[in-house]
Amino acid sequence: MYVWIGCKLPQDFEDSIRQPCLELASRLGLNISGFTLPQHISLKISFDAGERYECVLDAIETLLRKSVPFYVNPSSIEQAGSILWISFRENPQLRRLHNILDRDLNRQFCIPQHLFDKAFRFHSTLFVGPEEAIRSARDALVGFPLPEQLSVDTILLGTSESGASGTYRVVREIRL
Repeated sequence: MYVWIGCKLPQDFEDSIRQPCLELASRLGLNISGFTLPQHISLKISFDAGERYECVLDAIETLLRKSVPFYVNPSSIEQAGSILWISFRENPQLRRLHNILDRDLNRQFCIPQHLFDKAFRFHSTLFVGPEEAIRSARDALVGFPLPEQLSVDTILLGTSESGASGTYRVVREIRL
């Protein structure tokens, strides 16, 4: 079983960004399978926890339950190859959560750090698709008004049998 971890973004922000994205997806033929999850900031690259996934989820919940609500700052909408995302400024809270997850999942369950986790960039994915369509979506969203600050008071844990985009479902919510 694959495990995913993300900071839930406020519903009003999700509503404001998803509307233009849904219109772009329809116009450009982009896949919206990523919209099966709430809009979130990824905390770690998803990983295969195997059959021990319930124990892994319990450990993650124990680690993160000690956290307190915090604020994040969106910086820009960026294209990274075939991905369009909202980039977030790194802050001590995000980095701390990422580092705790990397360290403790490796110590407790021998879950290795993914290559992308080594230089992790905090982001909220909008689309994954062909680079040309992603470029068109990026260009269409130039000037989209990102708020200066957003609050984070919930961390979501999700699972997927295959790890494929669109197959994850939220299985736990951790209120900070």
